[in-house]
Amino acid sequence: MSNYTMTLKRVCDVYGTDEVISWFNQYELRSYLTQEQVDIIEDTDIWSKDVLATQIVNHYMTREIAYETPYLFRHHAKVKMDEIMEKYAPLIYAKSLQMTFNPLTGNQTFSENETYTKTNADTSSSETSNTGTATSTTSNSGSSLNVHNDTPQGQISKSAILGGSYATDVEATENENQANDSTSTSSSGTASGESSGTETFTKTRTGFDLKMTKADMVLNYKKSITAINSQIIEELNSLFFALFD
Repeated sequence: MSNYTMTLKRVCDVYGTDEVISWFNQYELRSYLTQEQVDIIEDTDIWSKDVLATQIVNHYMTREIAYETPYLFRHHAKVKMDEIMEKYAPLIYAKSLQMTFNPLTGNQTFSENETYTKTNADTSSSETSNTGTATSTTSNSGSSLNVHNDTPQGQISKSAILGGSYATDVEATENENQANDSTSTSSSGTASGESSGTETFTKTRTGFDLKMTKADMVLNYKKSITAINSQIIEELNSLFFALFD
């Protein structure tokens, strides 16, 4: 071990491991990304700057810092993290966005829509006509005759009695009634109706490149995933003394 510097473990013993870890996570993603992009990173929950800072300290725990004092090392650690995160923050966002991407549907090479329209029309009509006639005739007739004769020597005819002959008292009534009723009714009507409608539906077709199988798509997807934390850790190598075989 050099007499002019110390290992990162020694720095952690003096300042505390949590304190040293904080030197590597004091940057803000909002300095390099929009708030919407930062929200996507936080929502996917696949990357954390606290986890990265812990990995950095664990990786370089036995390495000697390249500065005379821990103060200088802390200053350069913060500056270096700001510089490299400007480059890697967009990659972290792209990786988070990629995790919401389905590799089996994202490589569609064509998409087409077919729209069909069907028109239905229904027309109906009806007509009714009713005519009726009712006729009724009623005829009534009747007569009554009461005769009182003080000298009934012979027969008396009805016509003679009605004429007032040979009778002391005569009561005679004769009536005849006739009624004619005629009723005629008629009705007619016409009913019609019409209805129409339109049906529309769309058929969508999507497909893939016939030269690429689903296994190829998954393989390409795996190749596109980068180990961002490992790359960042390598970028910090200049903070420590170089090792030689």
